[in-house]
Amino acid sequence: MVRAIAILFLAAAVAGAARAQESGGPTEAGNDAAAAIAAVLASYERAVNELDVELAEEIWSQDSAVSFIQPRGHQRGWADIRQNFYLGTMGNLPTRHLTIGDSEIHLLTDDAAWAEFYWTFEAALPDGTPIESAGRETQVFKRENGVWQIQHVHYSGMPTQEEGEGF
Repeated sequence: MVRAIAILFLAAAVAGAARAQESGGPTEAGNDAAAAIAAVLASYERAVNELDVELAEEIWSQDSAVSFIQPRGHQRGWADIRQNFYLGTMGNLPTRHLTIGDSEIHLLTDDAAWAEFYWTFEAALPDGTPIESAGRETQVFKRENGVWQIQHVHYSGMPTQEEGEGF
């Protein structure tokens, strides 16, 4: 099943790249899609910062195939993401501030896209100890019933060139 999804995703990417080359540049529809996806990214940032689980539910697909890969785990399905990322990880931080920057949105088809960006995150642990981190993220989007929603997230820390790290 995973292999079939990967093959479909690759085929969509190739078809989308070919169509983009033929069109000679972004279309008005492409600009509208990019703006809609940028709005989803802003909502994602706000949902983390305000721990707004209802907003998060609106921007995440409810498809059973949604997934979230992050350093503290791998969640599958919205219920798992809600419980373990939003309520578990983010809910255990009394304060948190995610900032998304340097984002790029890539349209594959009329209904599939991905975004890549860098982020910084500042928070406080329950005892008040401040934490800071930075990383990069890729989000895959699918348009469902005319609405762009997150299908998959994969994030990791910043690149490292330290000996013995990053493998």
